[in-house]
Amino acid sequence: MARINKVCLILLPFFVFCAVSDGLLVTLLCFSGRPNIWWNIPTNHKGLGDIQTSLTKARKEQRTYSLKRMPLRLGYRGFVIGIGELVVGTASKKLQLLLLDTIPKNQLPDTYIVGLKKAVDTVEPMADDDRKKRFIPPYRPGLWNVWPAVITNNCYNYATNRMTFTFAQPGRAAGQIYAAMTPDAVQAAAERDGLVAMEQLNLPEKSTDFVVALVVERAVDFHWFVLNENSEWSHKPGQTPATNLDNSGNEIRSVPDCDMGGYVFVTYMKVSTAVVIF
Repeated sequence: MARINKVCLILLPFFVFCAVSDGLLVTLLCFSGRPNIWWNIPTNHKGLGDIQTSLTKARKEQRTYSLKRMPLRLGYRGFVIGIGELVVGTASKKLQLLLLDTIPKNQLPDTYIVGLKKAVDTVEPMADDDRKKRFIPPYRPGLWNVWPAVITNNCYNYATNRMTFTFAQPGRAAGQIYAAMTPDAVQAAAERDGLVAMEQLNLPEKSTDFVVALVVERAVDFHWFVLNENSEWSHKPGQTPATNLDNSGNEIRSVPDCDMGGYVFVTYMKVSTAVVIF
């Protein structure tokens, strides 16, 4: 291994890396129980020019990644350049093969290196870490159907996925509850809590937001449904258990079309992390 000047070693669960004064620092991600091996490719290495050219190309094409995109697998997982630039995936195959050719002698068996070169053709980075998984409440009524949650949380709690144990009322958290049991008044009260009305049923643009539906029986009562991850709706009628069935015992695939007695559909609304109910 070439001499490394001004080295600062830091142990991490995945690899050991260091800061060097010259050359190119490389960490091979391939071990699980043992520390991954690292080495410095010196400036006078005959292959460094080609490596730098391929690395520059990969960077321009956005084919190097953050460590969050390291593949979750045993065996080959790519390279780390410096202290945090991941190189993996078939789009940078040439660069990876060049890096594999710089492994210091006697560090790994030749047969193992051959296997690593084959793995370059199949191992890809994890999905883009900017694409966060969308949150859509799963239909899991169990948590809501046990005492005391079942009697202290209502349809508004259930639909907004907020268990307050206060039989929450639209507008109360904002300091002004609905003034009348009308569609406009209940919707306005919910908007004061942070819910936002939607003109049509679409998944919200923000991945942390989800969809609920307001229905009202004028002068009598309000009720809420929530869209679950199975593309069906569920609700919790007052102090009774949460369910995905309407009054006729059918699974709820469309709120406006389901059997909800004397209630009438008002609007879809989106719930964000900013919503506060009480």
